Order: sequence, then structure tokens, then C-alpha cells
Amino acid sequence: HITVTGIPHQDAVVTWSPASRDMFFSELGLDSKKKTILFAPGGRVLYRHDGELLALLKRLRDAGEFGDVQFLVRCPPGDQVNTIAVDSDSHFIVDLPGTRLTKRKKDSELSPSDNTRLMNSLFHSDVILTIVSSMAIDGTIFDKPVIIIGFDPPGALTDTVSKFGTNPHFKKFLDTGLVTVSRSADELVEMVQRGLKTPNWNKAERDALVKKYAYRLDGHAAERVADAVLAHLG
Repeated sequence: HITVTGIPHQDAVVTWSPASRDMFFSELGLDSKKKTILFAPGGRVLYRHDGELLALLKRLRDAGEFGDVQFLVRCPPGDQVNTIAVDSDSHFIVDLPGTRLTKRKKDSELSPSDNTRLMNSLFHSDVILTIVSSMAIDGTIFDKPVIIIGFDPPGALTDTVSKFGTNPHFKKFLDTGLVTVSRSADELVEMVQRGLKTPNWNKAERDALVKKYAYRLDGHAAERVADAVLAHLG
């Protein structure tokens, strides 16, 4: 038996009020006057070449392909990401959410403050980039241009993003035809430029994704989960 409940961590979106851009960006060390690209890497559990992707994004930014933007790199909770390429670059701020509970990479917990930081990060970003992450859905809820990076960066020899296209849950997401996927660095540049210039780009597709994947954004998903568990227990 399957009960559709919605996603509990999205309940807060209904009653939440964003922090001011100046205050939130100051806390993270970001410039509130600059366009901001939120990048959600895969993490070592899912993808081995986040470091090469960050190096590519840095090269593209340094070449002026995105304009005078800054990057907020939000790592997967409890996981590790190779950020060496951007550690000394003030245009890249790395966020490490969650609290590690054990030595196992994915045994971590997100606090309410972590979730609030996520919502502020999404709200105040101009474009969202990811490889394979629920951030693609979270971003659409906040009505942001979301771009899936669907190609491997130079030097990616031991792993490939193409494997995600065969994962049943992600394949179904891509097969909706509502998702924006870049298949090359040139295509990524074009899409990011378009998203920065025209925030409403692909809005109809984003709205359709929210209806399909963010079931009943009414603040009561957690209650429905609890009710379903209790009903199952009898």
C-alpha cells in the first residue's frame, strides 16, 4: 500500500519568511549586489568528479562567460566534495550543511537551521546548477531557473554523469521533458546566461514540475506521514 503525503521538509516553505539578502549574504561571506549561482555537487557518494566540475566553473567564470557572478557551493549533507580548485577563490563560497552522526558518510542530520539556510540559499540565488539532486525540485518550488549538468568535465575518466540517466527515479524525472539539461560546456554557458538575464525562462515547465513533484505544498506533509504510519500500525 502506498500513501502519497508530500515532502515534510518542504512544509516550512508555506510559513517561512526569508532573511534579508544583505543579512543572509553577509553571514555566508557573499556579496549581496552580485548575481549568485547556487551549485549543488553530487558528492563523493554519487560522483567522483565534482572537483573537475568546480575547476570548469571557475575557468568559465574567470573567462567572463557568466559575467561578474559569485557561486554558492552547497555540498550534500554529511558528504565530502573536492573543492581544492576554488578554495582560494573569493567568488566561490562553500557551504557544508548537516551534522555528521557517525563515521559513515551519509549518517548525518539536518537541523531546522540547516533547512532555513537551504531555503534562504534557494530564495536568494539567481540560477541553480546540479548534477543529480533533489535541489532540482527544491529550486523549482522557489521558481528559479534550474539547469542539470548532463556532461562530464575534462579529466573525468573514472566516472560519468550519464549513469544517472539510467536510474529509474531520475530517468523518470528527465523523461518529463520539463527539465533543462546542458549537454556541453558551451550549452551550459548559454543556459546560465539566459537564466541570469531572463529569470522567467522556462517558467511554464517549472510550474508543471512543481505540480508533478511537489505534492500539496500546504504545510501538512509531515502530518500526513504520521497519519499514514499510525493507520498502518492500526
